[in-house]
Amino acid sequence: MNGVERTLASSRQSRERGLRHGGAGGARVGLVLCLASVLVFFLGLELVARRALASSGVENGQSCAAPGWCGPSRAARQLHPVLRWENRPLATEHVPLAEHPDGYFVFRTNAQGLRRDEDVAIPKPAGLFRILVLGDSQTEGYVNNAEHYPQVLESRLRQAGIAQVEVLNAGVGAYEAAYYYYWYLVHGVALEPDLVLVGLYLGNDLGDLTPPTAAREDDNGDLIIDWDLQSRYYARLARDWLLDHSELLAGLADGRLSLHLPGRPREDNRSPGLRRLLGECWGCWYQHFRQGAWTDPQRATEVQGKLTEMLAEFRQQVTRHGGQLAVVPIPSKAMVEPDDEPAALARAQALLGLTDEDMASFARTHEIALAAAVAASVPVVDPSPVLATAAEHERLYYRRDWHLTPAGHRALGEFLADTLLDQGWVPAAH
Repeated sequence: MNGVERTLASSRQSRERGLRHGGAGGARVGLVLCLASVLVFFLGLELVARRALASSGVENGQSCAAPGWCGPSRAARQLHPVLRWENRPLATEHVPLAEHPDGYFVFRTNAQGLRRDEDVAIPKPAGLFRILVLGDSQTEGYVNNAEHYPQVLESRLRQAGIAQVEVLNAGVGAYEAAYYYYWYLVHGVALEPDLVLVGLYLGNDLGDLTPPTAAREDDNGDLIIDWDLQSRYYARLARDWLLDHSELLAGLADGRLSLHLPGRPREDNRSPGLRRLLGECWGCWYQHFRQGAWTDPQRATEVQGKLTEMLAEFRQQVTRHGGQLAVVPIPSKAMVEPDDEPAALARAQALLGLTDEDMASFARTHEIALAAAVAASVPVVDPSPVLATAAEHERLYYRRDWHLTPAGHRALGEFLADTLLDQGWVPAAH
Protein backbone atom coordinates (compact mmCIF):
# COMPACT_ATOMS: atom_id res chain seq x y z
CA MET A 1 0.00 0.00 0.00
CA ASN A 2 1.54 3.30 -1.09
CA GLY A 3 1.32 6.56 0.81
CA VAL A 4 -1.80 7.78 -1.01
CA GLU A 5 -3.62 4.51 -0.32
CA ARG A 6 -2.56 4.60 3.30
CA THR A 7 -3.84 8.15 3.62
CA LEU A 8 -7.18 7.23 2.02
CA ALA A 9 -7.52 4.15 4.24
CA SER A 10 -6.74 6.18 7.34
CA SER A 11 -9.27 8.82 6.34
CA ARG A 12 -11.94 6.15 5.73
CA GLN A 13 -11.28 4.55 9.13
CA SER A 14 -11.50 7.94 10.84
CA ARG A 15 -14.86 8.61 9.17
CA GLU A 16 -16.13 5.17 10.26
CA ARG A 17 -15.00 5.75 13.82
CA GLY A 18 -16.64 9.17 13.77
CA LEU A 19 -19.88 7.72 12.46
CA ARG A 20 -19.84 5.00 15.14
CA HIS A 21 -19.06 7.48 17.88
CA GLY A 22 -21.49 9.99 16.46
CA GLY A 23 -24.24 7.34 16.35
CA ALA A 24 -23.61 6.36 19.98
CA GLY A 25 -23.46 10.00 21.00
CA GLY A 26 -26.68 10.69 19.14
CA ALA A 27 -28.39 7.81 20.91
CA ARG A 28 -27.25 9.16 24.26
CA VAL A 29 -28.44 12.63 23.41
CA GLY A 30 -31.79 11.21 22.30
CA LEU A 31 -32.13 9.26 25.55
CA VAL A 32 -31.30 12.34 27.62
CA LEU A 33 -33.83 14.42 25.68
CA CYS A 34 -36.45 11.72 26.14
CA LEU A 35 -35.86 11.52 29.89
CA ALA A 36 -35.85 15.30 30.12
CA SER A 37 -39.18 15.45 28.29
CA VAL A 38 -40.71 12.88 30.65
CA LEU A 39 -39.38 14.81 33.66
CA VAL A 40 -40.77 18.10 32.35
CA PHE A 41 -44.11 16.39 31.68
CA PHE A 42 -44.40 15.07 35.23
CA LEU A 43 -43.21 18.36 36.70
CA GLY A 44 -46.02 20.00 34.75
CA LEU A 45 -48.51 17.50 36.17
CA GLU A 46 -47.10 18.14 39.64
CA LEU A 47 -47.67 21.88 39.27
CA VAL A 48 -51.21 21.27 38.02
CA ALA A 49 -51.86 18.94 40.96
CA ARG A 50 -50.59 21.47 43.48
CA ARG A 51 -52.85 24.16 42.04
CA ALA A 52 -55.84 21.82 41.92
CA LEU A 53 -55.35 20.76 45.55
CA ALA A 54 -54.59 24.22 46.87
CA SER A 55 -58.18 24.62 48.10
CA SER A 56 -59.21 21.00 48.49
CA GLY A 57 -59.49 20.32 52.21
CA VAL A 58 -55.77 19.83 52.65
CA GLU A 59 -54.75 21.01 56.09
CA ASN A 60 -51.83 20.25 58.33
CA GLY A 61 -49.92 18.85 55.35
CA GLN A 62 -52.36 16.05 54.66
CA SER A 63 -55.63 15.21 52.98
CA CYS A 64 -58.59 15.75 55.27
CA ALA A 65 -61.96 14.07 54.96
CA ALA A 66 -63.39 17.60 54.77
CA PRO A 67 -62.10 21.05 55.69
CA GLY A 68 -61.76 21.08 59.47
CA TRP A 69 -62.00 17.30 59.79
CA CYS A 70 -58.51 15.85 59.88
CA GLY A 71 -56.37 13.24 61.57
CA PRO A 72 -52.64 13.14 62.32
CA SER A 73 -50.55 13.61 59.19
CA ARG A 74 -48.04 11.17 57.72
CA ALA A 75 -45.32 13.29 59.32
CA ALA A 76 -46.54 12.06 62.72
CA ARG A 77 -45.66 8.47 61.74
CA GLN A 78 -42.47 6.68 60.85
CA LEU A 79 -41.96 3.40 59.06
CA HIS A 80 -40.98 0.26 60.93
CA PRO A 81 -39.76 -2.99 59.33
CA VAL A 82 -42.17 -5.16 61.35
CA LEU A 83 -45.03 -2.87 62.36
CA ARG A 84 -45.27 -1.12 58.96
CA TRP A 85 -45.47 2.21 60.77
CA GLU A 86 -45.50 3.59 64.29
CA ASN A 87 -45.88 6.95 65.95
CA ARG A 88 -42.87 9.19 65.51
CA PRO A 89 -41.18 10.15 68.79
CA LEU A 90 -41.51 13.78 69.92
CA ALA A 91 -44.16 14.63 67.32
CA THR A 92 -46.39 17.65 67.84
CA GLU A 93 -49.23 18.66 65.51
CA HIS A 94 -52.30 20.85 65.84
CA VAL A 95 -54.91 18.74 64.05
CA PRO A 96 -58.09 20.50 62.86
CA LEU A 97 -61.21 18.77 64.16
CA ALA A 98 -64.36 20.86 63.96
CA GLU A 99 -66.40 19.06 66.62
CA HIS A 100 -63.71 19.10 69.30
CA PRO A 101 -64.47 21.86 71.85
CA ASP A 102 -61.29 23.68 70.78
CA GLY A 103 -61.86 23.14 67.06
CA TYR A 104 -58.65 21.10 66.98
CA PHE A 105 -56.65 18.72 69.13
CA VAL A 106 -52.92 18.54 69.78
CA PHE A 107 -51.30 15.28 68.71
CA ARG A 108 -48.20 14.97 70.87
CA THR A 109 -45.90 12.01 71.53
CA ASN A 110 -43.05 11.56 73.97
CA ALA A 111 -39.55 10.19 73.32
CA GLN A 112 -40.94 6.63 73.16
CA GLY A 113 -43.60 7.54 70.57
CA LEU A 114 -46.38 7.19 73.17
CA ARG A 115 -49.27 9.65 73.36
CA ARG A 116 -47.98 11.17 76.56
CA ASP A 117 -46.34 14.45 77.51
CA GLU A 118 -43.81 12.90 79.90
CA ASP A 119 -41.11 10.44 78.90
CA VAL A 120 -41.06 6.92 80.33
CA ALA A 121 -38.31 5.44 82.49
CA ILE A 122 -36.75 2.19 81.22
CA PRO A 123 -36.17 0.01 83.17
CA LYS A 124 -39.34 0.53 85.18
CA PRO A 125 -38.71 2.19 88.57
CA ALA A 126 -39.18 -0.01 91.63
CA GLY A 127 -42.64 0.16 93.15
CA LEU A 128 -44.31 1.57 90.04
CA PHE A 129 -47.41 -0.21 88.72
CA ARG A 130 -47.41 0.27 84.94
CA ILE A 131 -50.41 -0.28 82.67
CA LEU A 132 -49.90 -0.46 78.89
CA VAL A 133 -52.90 0.25 76.66
CA LEU A 134 -52.79 -0.92 73.03
CA GLY A 135 -55.23 -0.12 70.25
CA ASP A 136 -55.94 1.80 67.06
CA SER A 137 -57.00 5.42 66.53
CA GLN A 138 -59.91 5.04 68.97
CA THR A 139 -57.34 4.41 71.72
CA GLU A 140 -54.70 6.76 70.31
CA GLY A 141 -57.44 9.36 70.43
CA TYR A 142 -58.64 12.27 68.36
CA VAL A 143 -58.31 14.33 71.54
CA ASN A 144 -55.58 15.99 73.58
CA ASN A 145 -53.22 13.91 75.69
CA ALA A 146 -54.99 14.91 78.89
CA GLU A 147 -58.31 13.73 77.42
CA HIS A 148 -57.70 10.21 76.05
CA TYR A 149 -59.00 7.33 78.14
CA PRO A 150 -55.59 5.91 79.21
CA GLN A 151 -54.74 9.30 80.73
CA VAL A 152 -58.20 9.54 82.32
CA LEU A 153 -57.61 6.07 83.80
CA GLU A 154 -54.27 7.16 85.28
CA SER A 155 -55.75 10.35 86.73
CA ARG A 156 -58.66 8.50 88.33
CA LEU A 157 -56.39 5.87 89.87
CA ARG A 158 -54.17 8.56 91.37
CA GLN A 159 -57.19 10.39 92.69
CA ALA A 160 -58.13 7.11 94.40
CA GLY A 161 -54.86 7.29 96.30
CA ILE A 162 -52.64 5.11 94.10
CA ALA A 163 -49.69 7.41 93.56
CA GLN A 164 -47.30 4.90 92.05
CA VAL A 165 -49.26 4.12 88.89
CA GLU A 166 -48.58 4.93 85.24
CA VAL A 167 -50.86 4.31 82.25
CA LEU A 168 -49.19 4.40 78.83
CA ASN A 169 -51.16 5.01 75.64
CA ALA A 170 -49.52 2.96 72.86
CA GLY A 171 -52.43 3.27 70.43
CA VAL A 172 -51.48 3.79 66.76
CA GLY A 173 -53.90 4.93 64.08
CA ALA A 174 -54.99 2.38 61.45
CA TYR A 175 -53.53 -0.59 63.33
CA GLU A 176 -55.31 -3.93 63.23
CA ALA A 177 -55.61 -6.33 66.16
CA ALA A 178 -52.58 -8.46 65.23
CA TYR A 179 -50.37 -5.37 65.32
CA TYR A 180 -51.24 -4.69 68.96
CA TYR A 181 -49.64 -8.03 69.78
CA TYR A 182 -46.54 -7.31 67.68
CA TRP A 183 -46.20 -3.80 69.09
CA TYR A 184 -45.99 -5.45 72.50
CA LEU A 185 -43.32 -7.85 71.25
CA VAL A 186 -41.29 -5.08 69.59
CA HIS A 187 -41.63 -2.31 72.19
CA GLY A 188 -43.89 -3.37 75.03
CA VAL A 189 -41.74 -6.01 76.68
CA ALA A 190 -39.04 -3.43 77.48
CA LEU A 191 -41.65 -1.24 79.20
CA GLU A 192 -42.28 -4.04 81.73
CA PRO A 193 -46.05 -3.49 82.09
CA ASP A 194 -47.82 -5.14 85.00
CA LEU A 195 -51.14 -5.00 83.15
CA VAL A 196 -51.74 -4.88 79.38
CA LEU A 197 -55.13 -3.68 78.16
CA VAL A 198 -56.06 -4.35 74.52
CA GLY A 199 -58.54 -1.75 73.27
CA LEU A 200 -60.20 -4.00 70.69
CA TYR A 201 -62.31 -1.69 68.53
CA LEU A 202 -65.39 -3.60 67.37
CA GLY A 203 -66.01 -1.21 64.48
CA ASN A 204 -63.15 -2.49 62.33
CA ASP A 205 -60.53 -4.53 64.25
CA LEU A 206 -62.03 -7.89 63.36
CA GLY A 207 -62.06 -7.13 59.64
CA ASP A 208 -58.39 -8.13 59.24
CA LEU A 209 -56.43 -10.31 61.68
CA THR A 210 -53.47 -10.91 59.35
CA PRO A 211 -50.17 -10.72 61.28
CA PRO A 212 -47.06 -8.94 59.96
CA THR A 213 -45.19 -10.90 57.29
CA ALA A 214 -41.72 -9.60 58.14
CA ALA A 215 -41.53 -11.21 61.58
CA ARG A 216 -42.07 -14.54 63.25
CA GLU A 217 -41.61 -16.08 66.66
CA ASP A 218 -38.99 -18.72 67.47
CA ASP A 219 -39.54 -21.77 69.68
CA ASN A 220 -39.04 -19.65 72.79
CA GLY A 221 -41.61 -17.08 71.69
CA ASP A 222 -39.03 -14.41 70.92
CA LEU A 223 -39.54 -12.20 67.90
CA ILE A 224 -37.33 -12.79 64.86
CA ILE A 225 -37.29 -10.42 61.91
CA ASP A 226 -37.39 -12.24 58.60
CA TRP A 227 -34.85 -10.21 56.65
CA ASP A 228 -35.75 -11.98 53.42
CA LEU A 229 -38.96 -9.96 53.42
CA GLN A 230 -37.38 -6.60 54.11
CA SER A 231 -37.54 -5.59 50.45
CA ARG A 232 -41.21 -4.81 51.12
CA TYR A 233 -40.15 -2.45 53.88
CA TYR A 234 -37.74 -0.57 51.64
CA ALA A 235 -40.36 -0.44 48.89
CA ARG A 236 -42.76 1.17 51.37
CA LEU A 237 -40.01 3.56 52.44
CA ALA A 238 -39.50 4.71 48.85
CA ARG A 239 -43.26 4.93 48.25
CA ASP A 240 -43.85 7.01 51.38
CA TRP A 241 -40.98 9.34 50.49
CA LEU A 242 -42.61 9.96 47.13
CA LEU A 243 -46.02 10.48 48.71
CA ASP A 244 -44.53 12.98 51.16
CA HIS A 245 -42.87 15.01 48.41
CA SER A 246 -45.33 14.78 45.50
CA GLU A 247 -48.84 16.21 45.63
CA LEU A 248 -49.55 14.44 42.35
CA LEU A 249 -48.82 10.96 43.68
CA ALA A 250 -50.38 11.67 47.08
CA GLY A 251 -53.54 12.97 45.43
CA LEU A 252 -53.81 9.92 43.20
CA ALA A 253 -53.21 7.63 46.18
CA ASP A 254 -55.87 9.10 48.45
CA GLY A 255 -58.46 9.73 45.75
CA ARG A 256 -58.34 13.53 45.66
CA LEU A 257 -57.09 13.33 42.06
CA SER A 258 -57.86 10.96 39.21
CA LEU A 259 -56.38 10.60 35.74
CA HIS A 260 -58.85 10.38 32.90
CA LEU A 261 -57.96 9.95 29.24
CA PRO A 262 -60.42 11.47 26.74
CA GLY A 263 -62.59 8.87 25.05
CA ARG A 264 -62.08 6.27 27.79
CA PRO A 265 -64.54 5.52 30.57
CA ARG A 266 -63.57 6.44 34.11
CA GLU A 267 -62.62 3.49 36.30
CA ASP A 268 -63.44 3.54 40.00
CA ASN A 269 -63.55 0.49 42.23
CA ARG A 270 -65.96 2.25 44.54
CA SER A 271 -69.65 1.84 43.95
CA PRO A 272 -71.70 5.01 43.41
CA GLY A 273 -73.33 4.40 46.79
CA LEU A 274 -69.99 4.18 48.58
CA ARG A 275 -68.74 7.34 46.89
CA ARG A 276 -71.83 9.16 48.12
CA LEU A 277 -71.43 7.76 51.62
CA LEU A 278 -67.79 8.86 51.83
CA GLY A 279 -68.89 12.35 50.86
CA GLU A 280 -71.62 12.46 53.48
CA CYS A 281 -70.37 10.37 56.42
CA TRP A 282 -66.91 8.89 56.01
CA GLY A 283 -66.89 7.91 59.68
CA CYS A 284 -69.81 5.55 59.02
CA TRP A 285 -67.65 3.67 56.55
CA TYR A 286 -64.19 3.64 58.09
CA GLN A 287 -65.36 3.22 61.69
CA HIS A 288 -68.17 0.71 61.14
CA PHE A 289 -69.38 -0.50 57.74
CA ARG A 290 -66.04 -1.12 56.02
CA GLN A 291 -65.58 -4.49 57.76
CA GLY A 292 -68.66 -5.83 55.97
CA ALA A 293 -71.76 -7.51 57.32
CA TRP A 294 -71.43 -10.55 59.59
CA THR A 295 -74.26 -12.65 58.19
CA ASP A 296 -71.94 -15.49 57.08
CA PRO A 297 -71.61 -17.96 60.01
CA GLN A 298 -68.45 -19.48 58.52
CA ARG A 299 -66.72 -16.10 58.44
CA ALA A 300 -67.67 -15.43 62.05
CA THR A 301 -66.35 -18.84 63.11
CA GLU A 302 -63.05 -18.36 61.27
CA VAL A 303 -62.51 -14.88 62.69
CA GLN A 304 -63.33 -16.05 66.20
CA GLY A 305 -60.80 -18.88 65.83
CA LYS A 306 -58.04 -16.54 64.61
CA LEU A 307 -58.75 -14.04 67.39
CA THR A 308 -58.72 -16.80 70.00
CA GLU A 309 -55.35 -18.05 68.77
CA MET A 310 -53.86 -14.55 68.74
CA LEU A 311 -55.16 -13.70 72.24
CA ALA A 312 -53.90 -17.02 73.63
CA GLU A 313 -50.39 -16.36 72.29
CA PHE A 314 -50.59 -12.78 73.54
CA ARG A 315 -51.58 -13.94 77.04
CA GLN A 316 -48.69 -16.43 77.13
CA GLN A 317 -46.18 -13.74 76.21
CA VAL A 318 -47.49 -11.20 78.73
CA THR A 319 -47.60 -13.86 81.47
CA ARG A 320 -44.08 -14.97 80.57
CA HIS A 321 -42.85 -11.43 81.20
CA GLY A 322 -44.66 -11.09 84.52
CA GLY A 323 -47.78 -9.22 83.47
CA GLN A 324 -51.50 -9.77 83.02
CA LEU A 325 -53.53 -9.33 79.82
CA ALA A 326 -57.13 -8.13 79.54
CA VAL A 327 -59.36 -7.19 76.60
CA VAL A 328 -61.44 -4.02 76.44
CA PRO A 329 -63.96 -4.37 73.56
CA ILE A 330 -64.74 -0.81 72.41
CA PRO A 331 -68.09 -0.56 70.59
CA SER A 332 -68.71 1.68 67.59
CA LYS A 333 -71.02 4.68 67.53
CA ALA A 334 -73.75 2.66 65.84
CA MET A 335 -73.65 0.19 68.74
CA VAL A 336 -73.78 2.83 71.48
CA GLU A 337 -75.61 5.79 69.95
CA PRO A 338 -77.94 4.34 67.29
CA ASP A 339 -80.54 7.01 68.03
CA ASP A 340 -78.12 9.94 67.73
CA GLU A 341 -78.03 9.77 63.94
CA PRO A 342 -80.77 7.39 62.73
CA ALA A 343 -80.99 9.28 59.45
CA ALA A 344 -77.28 8.75 58.79
CA LEU A 345 -77.57 5.03 59.49
CA ALA A 346 -80.61 4.71 57.25
CA ARG A 347 -78.81 6.65 54.53
CA ALA A 348 -75.76 4.39 54.82
CA GLN A 349 -77.96 1.30 54.63
CA ALA A 350 -79.62 2.58 51.46
CA LEU A 351 -76.38 3.69 49.77
CA LEU A 352 -74.62 0.39 50.54
CA GLY A 353 -77.63 -1.76 49.71
CA LEU A 354 -77.69 -3.47 53.10
CA THR A 355 -80.65 -5.44 54.42
CA ASP A 356 -82.03 -5.18 57.94
CA GLU A 357 -80.33 -8.50 58.68
CA ASP A 358 -77.02 -7.03 57.48
CA MET A 359 -77.44 -4.01 59.74
CA ALA A 360 -78.20 -6.16 62.78
CA SER A 361 -75.24 -8.46 62.10
CA PHE A 362 -72.61 -5.84 62.96
CA ALA A 363 -73.40 -6.34 66.64
CA ARG A 364 -72.02 -9.88 66.33
CA THR A 365 -68.48 -8.53 66.58
CA HIS A 366 -69.21 -8.03 70.28
CA GLU A 367 -70.20 -11.69 70.64
CA ILE A 368 -67.15 -12.83 68.66
CA ALA A 369 -64.77 -10.78 70.79
CA LEU A 370 -66.25 -12.04 74.07
CA ALA A 371 -66.24 -15.68 72.94
CA ALA A 372 -62.65 -15.48 71.68
CA ALA A 373 -61.40 -13.93 74.90
CA VAL A 374 -63.14 -16.57 77.02
CA ALA A 375 -61.70 -19.35 74.85
CA ALA A 376 -58.22 -17.83 75.20
CA SER A 377 -58.60 -17.50 79.00
CA VAL A 378 -58.20 -13.71 78.78
CA PRO A 379 -60.32 -11.54 81.11
CA VAL A 380 -62.71 -9.04 79.52
CA VAL A 381 -63.50 -5.55 80.79
CA ASP A 382 -66.66 -4.76 78.81
CA PRO A 383 -67.63 -1.06 78.75
CA SER A 384 -70.63 -1.39 76.40
CA PRO A 385 -73.43 -1.19 79.01
CA VAL A 386 -71.85 1.77 80.81
CA LEU A 387 -71.20 3.65 77.55
CA ALA A 388 -74.78 3.07 76.40
CA THR A 389 -76.05 4.59 79.65
CA ALA A 390 -73.64 7.52 79.46
CA ALA A 391 -74.74 8.21 75.87
CA GLU A 392 -78.22 9.02 77.16
CA HIS A 393 -76.80 12.20 78.72
CA GLU A 394 -74.06 13.36 76.33
CA ARG A 395 -72.60 12.52 72.93
CA LEU A 396 -69.70 10.08 73.18
CA TYR A 397 -68.70 9.95 69.49
CA TYR A 398 -68.12 12.68 66.91
CA ARG A 399 -70.97 12.84 64.44
CA ARG A 400 -69.12 12.98 61.13
CA ASP A 401 -65.92 11.28 62.19
CA TRP A 402 -67.21 8.58 64.61
CA HIS A 403 -64.13 8.63 66.85
CA LEU A 404 -64.67 8.95 70.60
CA THR A 405 -65.17 12.52 71.81
CA PRO A 406 -63.49 13.83 74.97
CA ALA A 407 -66.69 12.84 76.79
CA GLY A 408 -66.49 9.33 75.34
CA HIS A 409 -62.88 8.95 76.46
CA ARG A 410 -63.78 10.26 79.90
CA ALA A 411 -66.64 7.78 80.31
CA LEU A 412 -64.44 4.88 79.15
CA GLY A 413 -61.49 5.87 81.34
CA GLU A 414 -63.65 6.30 84.44
CA PHE A 415 -65.31 2.92 83.86
CA LEU A 416 -61.92 1.22 83.54
CA ALA A 417 -60.64 2.85 86.72
CA ASP A 418 -63.71 1.77 88.70
CA THR A 419 -63.48 -1.79 87.34
CA LEU A 420 -59.77 -2.21 88.01
CA LEU A 421 -60.23 -0.95 91.56
CA ASP A 422 -63.25 -3.18 92.18
CA GLN A 423 -61.49 -6.26 90.77
CA GLY A 424 -58.31 -5.60 92.73
CA TRP A 425 -56.17 -5.51 89.58
CA VAL A 426 -54.18 -2.51 90.81
CA PRO A 427 -52.30 -2.14 94.12
CA ALA A 428 -54.37 -0.93 97.05
CA ALA A 429 -54.09 2.73 98.01
CA HIS A 430 -51.81 3.53 100.92
